[in-house]
Amino acid sequence: MNRIRQYVEGLRPIDFCFLGGYALYLAFGYMAFESSTVLSSGGDLGAQAISLFIIVTLAGRLAAFVGAALVSVRHPGLGPVGFIAVASVLGLAGFLVMGMLLQFVLDVPAVTTLPWLGLSGALLGAAAAVGGLVWARFVSMLGIRAAYLYVVFSNLTSLPVYFIITLLPSATYVPLCCVVFFTSMALAKPCIDMRPATTECITRDAVREASARLWRPVLGTCVLAFMSGFMLQVALWHPIPLDVFQGTSLITQFVVMAALLVPALVVKRPIALASVYKVALPLSAMGFLLLPVIWTNGGGLANACAQLGYLVAGIILWCMLADNARELRLPSALLFSLGSGCIVIAQMVGAVVGFVGRKTLAPGDVTVTAVALVSIYAVAMVSMFLFKDRSFKGKSAEHAGDAANRSDARGAMAVAARENEASDVEAAETEGSGRSALDVMRECCDAIGERAHLTPREREIFLYLGRGHTVSAIAKELVVSENTVKFHVKSIYQKLDVHSRADVMALIDKERVR
Repeated sequence: MNRIRQYVEGLRPIDFCFLGGYALYLAFGYMAFESSTVLSSGGDLGAQAISLFIIVTLAGRLAAFVGAALVSVRHPGLGPVGFIAVASVLGLAGFLVMGMLLQFVLDVPAVTTLPWLGLSGALLGAAAAVGGLVWARFVSMLGIRAAYLYVVFSNLTSLPVYFIITLLPSATYVPLCCVVFFTSMALAKPCIDMRPATTECITRDAVREASARLWRPVLGTCVLAFMSGFMLQVALWHPIPLDVFQGTSLITQFVVMAALLVPALVVKRPIALASVYKVALPLSAMGFLLLPVIWTNGGGLANACAQLGYLVAGIILWCMLADNARELRLPSALLFSLGSGCIVIAQMVGAVVGFVGRKTLAPGDVTVTAVALVSIYAVAMVSMFLFKDRSFKGKSAEHAGDAANRSDARGAMAVAARENEASDVEAAETEGSGRSALDVMRECCDAIGERAHLTPREREIFLYLGRGHTVSAIAKELVVSENTVKFHVKSIYQKLDVHSRADVMALIDKERVR
């Protein structure tokens, strides 16, 4: 309870309503994309129409991510208002097209309705992508534990909202989905305003560091996204009653989200996001293990397990993207667009493969068992690949960390001696010039930093290095992660053309003599 109190301290009651906006956004996604809940208000459209709708929504998402990435490169400091406006316009157009289409879908030939259904899917998919980037900006303003708790709790809260909507008449699904989406967008801006403003910029070193840290989890999530898209298409062409499908999905998701939330509230240690993949991978494998019995009374359990594996992996990746955007000061829209765009491509390929191969899969067919076994093997390979590097760090981060650790080990005795020497020097310099040793060192560090074009954060860390602080000590002083400090230390070393903390101290001593 103390941990929860720490995160909610200082929030007003109205602020909790704002924070619920992300849960509404997730409920909108469940209704519009992850089930045929919205489309069911127009009657039975058929598996082909629903399959094409899902594929087109993925294409709309991808187009929106590409556009957002390009905008972020040209305008890295663009605020959330522009994204909210674009998402609202796209969403309004998508809902208008869908609303009119569902009014006449039973009175016109199916060939006539498919293009309009595709247009509404593309617009809603793009709106969902841009709206997700708005909430990604807010999540990237939180610490890693707070971001994880917020995302998991929002997923958990969205399920009752979705369940309540499914109990209402089907004629209300489209207007309610519209209300939920626009309410979510309206609540996003106040949430972002709660957090202190941050400066975002794009640097080559930051992009390289983010790529090194994130390529493994992105690739692993892409594999699960491909399987998710494939399984959803298989389930559509071997239909399960909508209420059965919804019940199975709600129960399984609620159990998994609760299982992810409780440890984060209880365990005091820092969250190891990579370990949560141990939940995602077995879930996905179980879905394919149950694939041969998908047409029995499983209630869509096979599809639900595959979707859960992708859902859990997506939550982990969201938190990793948010943490890196915050630490590296990269535009969240750029980082999330690139990561999410790769995942959407994988999911779209899986959906297309499932759609094309739908006729080759039949109850009792040996092909189904073969697909299941191959998919389980793929999940096993992904597991081995991911956990080969348990921290999901790239070579650059590992090199920086190893270099810092080796420097700490080699210079431990030197640092202790320097701290003793510093007190003597400080006394002498204070007596002779009226300035403390810290003032002199700060002037030296500023002069060196100005010549080397160090950033303000690098100059701050450079001063700590000069005073003999270790990486872990600097992280505690600045209230950031050790990975962030290591990233800046690596950049400082490159700009100053030094290789260790001892070289840094020697450089400062040389500047002091000058």
